[in-house]
Amino acid sequence: IATLWDDSPRFQCSIVLWCQSAEQLRREAILGAQLLLIGRTTSPDCPGARLVWDDELAAAVETYRVEHPGKRREAHLGTQLLKFGLFALEDQFDLILYVDSDADLNPPASPLRRTAWEEFAGAFLRSSFLFAGSHDHSSPINSGAWVARPRRRVYEMALR
Repeated sequence: IATLWDDSPRFQCSIVLWCQSAEQLRREAILGAQLLLIGRTTSPDCPGARLVWDDELAAAVETYRVEHPGKRREAHLGTQLLKFGLFALEDQFDLILYVDSDADLNPPASPLRRTAWEEFAGAFLRSSFLFAGSHDHSSPINSGAWVARPRRRVYEMALR
């Protein structure tokens, strides 16, 4: 279960709820899952989370920003591209659930049940799909919530 974390004031409130919800999911539905924070520093609100940072990807993202200065929402796009680092974790994880820190991972009105997760994860892993997400109002894929099978080749293509 992963999210972005940059220790800025804009993330400090949302990370508290995200960590609580992610921990609850780890205990009740996605048994044994690790909590992953994509960032350079840990959060005191997620003491059990593992930090994931990739200097090579961060350098590629910075190069992209410099070479494409006219891109809309440039800073936001650069941050989004850091999520590709999760695809490099093929040898560590079969499946990654990514949810932005400003989203409720396990809303009380419709909590994720262990059986539902196990059915979904099993079906996804038996399929040929590498990625699943939903569309949003501004793009074909909502980059704030998705599931993927990490694949090093996808990560390497992203670096190019």
